Amino acid sequence: MKKIFFLGLSLFFLSPLLLYGQEGYHNNPKPILATNFINTDINVNDIGWADPLWTSKICAGKVWLANDPPKYEWTPIINPRDEHSSIVGLSGVALYCHNSEADVPFTHPFGLDYGYLIVPDKNFENLLGPSNGITNEERNIASSQAKNNGIQITKGYLGVEQEGGLIPNEYRVQNFSRVAVFGRWIVDCAHDNFLTEIHPPLLTAFAQAGADTNVIATLDNMITRSKIISLPYLVSQDFENGSLRTQIAGEVSKVKIGLGPLIPLTHQMKAKPTIKKPFSGIHIFQYTLRPPVIPDALLGIPHKYDIYVEYHFTVRDGITIQIAPDGTDGVLVTVLMNDVNYQMDESILNNKRRDWKITPAVIGEFNGGIETVYNGLIGETFAADPDPVKAGVLSKGFLSDKYEPLTILESAEFHKGFIKNLSGNTNVAVDNLQPFPIYGWINVGWKEPQISKHILSSPLNTNISEVYFTSANISKTQLITITNPSGSPVQIGQLSMEGVNAKSFHLQNKVIKMVVGGGKQENEDCSNTTLGPYSSCSLRIACLDTGSPDPKILNAALHIPASGYVDLVVPIQAQQVITMGARPRF
Repeated sequence: MKKIFFLGLSLFFLSPLLLYGQEGYHNNPKPILATNFINTDINVNDIGWADPLWTSKICAGKVWLANDPPKYEWTPIINPRDEHSSIVGLSGVALYCHNSEADVPFTHPFGLDYGYLIVPDKNFENLLGPSNGITNEERNIASSQAKNNGIQITKGYLGVEQEGGLIPNEYRVQNFSRVAVFGRWIVDCAHDNFLTEIHPPLLTAFAQAGADTNVIATLDNMITRSKIISLPYLVSQDFENGSLRTQIAGEVSKVKIGLGPLIPLTHQMKAKPTIKKPFSGIHIFQYTLRPPVIPDALLGIPHKYDIYVEYHFTVRDGITIQIAPDGTDGVLVTVLMNDVNYQMDESILNNKRRDWKITPAVIGEFNGGIETVYNGLIGETFAADPDPVKAGVLSKGFLSDKYEPLTILESAEFHKGFIKNLSGNTNVAVDNLQPFPIYGWINVGWKEPQISKHILSSPLNTNISEVYFTSANISKTQLITITNPSGSPVQIGQLSMEGVNAKSFHLQNKVIKMVVGGGKQENEDCSNTTLGPYSSCSLRIACLDTGSPDPKILNAALHIPASGYVDLVVPIQAQQVITMGARPRF
């Protein structure tokens, strides 16, 4: 376990309040959540996606169910024959989050969809189809939301849909969230505008800025709150006899043709979708989280704050997640999904399953727009069929499966710490008795390593006096002593100057002292050395700035890495005084 220590120093080159007070902050210019996922299988030049009709051609130019082809309502774009294929990734802003009011019951055993529209980041606009910029009632609502919140829309929206019963309420994307979605890229062949969508998402991460009620952060009390969840099951569009149209037609034929009058081949038509693993193959998904604000001091004094996180992740076997620093201002989240080690628990699914009679009334309630096609396949006048036995079977509709909504039992356990100390050591809970490959949350904020000032002992401290540099004595040096006040040795790494004016300061790691009786003694090098218990080493810092003669403030920081501890960072500020011949004061 990493130890945390605080500085004990008396330093001010210019203004102690500027160094240690409540300095300013501003909104982070970078998004609080984004992915740089590369969609390697997308090459518009090779596939001819510049063709304004390319999405229509994916669907054979026809509307699903009324025709076959297309076989699937949601046809995968990259490999239309493989329901697990066409996995892409993107990030953007979510708008128009809503519960669907119209779906096809046969392919929705977990209930009506929950969906939203993504305004994709610019590097993912190539996932939009030629018609994704159209206007309709849903997109008009999203456009209004975007306009009222300063969100720019350039080429349109990408819809995301997933059955509501597969997403617990607390893990549903909310309006204006930043989202990273990795899922099946499809053309919606159920409508003649042939829009591209993500249906369903395999992995979803979303984030919003918010106040820190648990006070993990010290800067403006603002953090990024995020959640992550994966698809637990893939509802296949394949039925026993093939596509849904083929399944319906085949079952109706069993009844109508039968073995003769009054003898249907079945007394109960069936249409049960297959439930598959949520993914196949190996997938690696990454995205970055950042706090919503950054401290002004970071511009001139890096390391004043460090990224601090709190998190909890639950996974099933076959899934791993790691969090690590992404530069100095972000957290990189990496998820690995491996179907070789992943097993879908049939018992969980079976406990949720119920028989479901899909009658014409149910089809009407789902309002999925298939009534005309369904009645055409069944036969408009089946109720008046002269064969009363067959007419009775047809009127009962189809036996299918329905599943209760899935839930998550949140754990009270969570982990926390500075992200630079957690890299490669992400704690997770493994639970194969729940259905989700992964779910969890992570909060990200800024925190000062020195916050633990209640700790009585620290591995290092420094002692620096006040100093003024002048243009007449620009190379005057200042002595810094690094002390180990503990009873255990501390390994010091390579000392360095950092910050916007780092080049204006020079480190002298060896200090020559006059000793009693004459002669000189050179002390040990402070870089890459071990400080024994209660021992010290010294160095000098020289201000070498020879720039403008106007008074200026120089900002930097002395970075002192200490193995096994949070690094010691000494903010340095100097003022160049132009009064020629003025004596430096110590």
